[in-house]
Amino acid sequence: MYIRILKYSKINKDWIEVIADLETREWALHHILGLGDSVVLWEPEELRESILISVRKILDSYSKNL
Repeated sequence: MYIRILKYSKINKDWIEVIADLETREWALHHILGLGDSVVLWEPEELRESILISVRKILDSYSKNL
């Protein structure tokens, strides 16, 4: 799988904006979830929704085991 950085720009000392091409939607979801709260995805909206669904499932899974 690949991640191709198409463009990036520094926003401030802590954040950069990156426009990237990830080979598949599933790979993008896996990679972005792996970055945790170090990343904010703005678009595409469908991928944002997939991230939200995955995070809710993770929270639900951990909540049941407490």
